[in-house]
Amino acid sequence: MRIRRFGFAISFLAFIAASIAEAQQVAPGAPGDKPTWSNGNKVGVGTSTTAGSKVWFTLGQNGALNEVYYPAIDSANTNTLELIITDGKSFAELESQDTDHAVEVPDPATLTFTQVNTSRSGRYQIRKTYITDPAQNSVLVQLQLKVIRGGPLTAFVYFDPALKNSGLHDNGSAQGQTLLDSKPGVACALAASPAFVSLSSGYVGSSDGLAELKKNYKLTQHYASAPDGNVAQIAELPPSFAQGKPVTLALGFGANSDEAQAAAQASLKKGFATARKEYEQGWHQYIATLKPVEPRYRRQYQISAMVLKAHEDKTHPGAIAASLTIPWGNDVDASKEDVGGYHLVWARDLYEVATAFLAIGDRAAAERS
Repeated sequence: MRIRRFGFAISFLAFIAASIAEAQQVAPGAPGDKPTWSNGNKVGVGTSTTAGSKVWFTLGQNGALNEVYYPAIDSANTNTLELIITDGKSFAELESQDTDHAVEVPDPATLTFTQVNTSRSGRYQIRKTYITDPAQNSVLVQLQLKVIRGGPLTAFVYFDPALKNSGLHDNGSAQGQTLLDSKPGVACALAASPAFVSLSSGYVGSSDGLAELKKNYKLTQHYASAPDGNVAQIAELPPSFAQGKPVTLALGFGANSDEAQAAAQASLKKGFATARKEYEQGWHQYIATLKPVEPRYRRQYQISAMVLKAHEDKTHPGAIAASLTIPWGNDVDASKEDVGGYHLVWARDLYEVATAFLAIGDRAAAERS
């Protein structure tokens, strides 16, 4: 009898321990801080010229990736994606807060942008080049870190999704080497090559990893899921990144998590260089169809034409958003799916863009409008 009771006690304690361990897999602090959007100041916007890739990215003046739109120009799905750099013992710096920002346009005949963020403390410099995969619903980012002094350093990706025009009711999870977030009808997947070292899904302001890194310079708490809240996710980049080796991020989208994962993995398998070549060829071909201008105006002319073209929806051709921005977005409540901003079709702006298309020689776009 005593043996049986002892065995029962052991089993019960094991059950309790397993239940506690499972509970710790769900991030605390739901639903997180009140969600807002990112600032309306942008330094770049990009999408492919292909109709099959229905994803658009915007780059903020704060040195981060801001809204990503999918599957149409009126649906924002992210707030921010940026890096956290730490030495593990004395500092943890967030790109948007602790670096000086610059942007480069490597080729004025494409919508390829490189953000260059230099630590104000003089410790490192980050370069991030953005494109979209013309064959997939995914944004690709090539990252590279240059250590200026000190080290060794550790880098984390900090990602704040906001699916379907709202920062609330997201369902984040960390599965394998991929960060997932979903709502009914839409999902995103963030993966890397080389792969992430560790992952965690939490809630903004409570369990997102940022506060712990700022306080302790190390990330010890990892959570597998963060259901129904203002989700923020964090992933540790491989040690090779801190040694100067590039890392490619793929942010894929789909109607569900499987589709989003498939898009991200297909883009990583293709590789950044191949995807970039395809992406830039599409824009070169478009530029070649426009009326020529004098060389001294060419750079501004080409970029302006591409930015207008990038604002056309791909499911509803001729629908051109006024701007892929949310004015004063950092003060705009993102709790509901009713944010308009400028990423809508306004008759006044549509008229102006249509006449601009006529002027530059893209009559087909003007007629679609």
